[in-house]
Amino acid sequence: MRSLSIPGYRVLPWERDGDVVRDPRSFPPLSVATWSTHDTAPIALWWREMTPADRGAITAMMAGSGADVAAHATGDALFEAHMRSLFGSGSSLALALLQEILGEDQRINTPGTVGPENWTTRMATPIEALATDVAVARRAKVTSQLLREAKR
Repeated sequence: MRSLSIPGYRVLPWERDGDVVRDPRSFPPLSVATWSTHDTAPIALWWREMTPADRGAITAMMAGSGADVAAHATGDALFEAHMRSLFGSGSSLALALLQEILGEDQRINTPGTVGPENWTTRMATPIEALATDVAVARRAKVTSQLLREAKR
């Protein structure tokens, strides 16, 4: 793929050397970094479902990449740590699911299943209410700040 200049996909929790999660700053520029995909849970849900060992490995990676977070972190602190490590990656493109920015945790698809919950994702907050949602405004401000800091 590299010889064709096709970027590789780097899903942060899956980028490992044994039990150690790779520092996303080491990702090649010709890559796309993300915490989640349409076939995984958004990182907030994934985080809650992780084993303590996996959460610890990812916490160590985030701390190493400049994020200030504890393995038991939740809410805004956890969101900021996740996004800081994503946007600080060496990848030329960093993608965050809309659910992650909005603080929602519903899946888009569950591979290997058929049902009405797949590919029918709806935001929990009506689009008309987003402009006045204090939590969304706070996350948007943090996202904007982190993108500027990462020069994205």
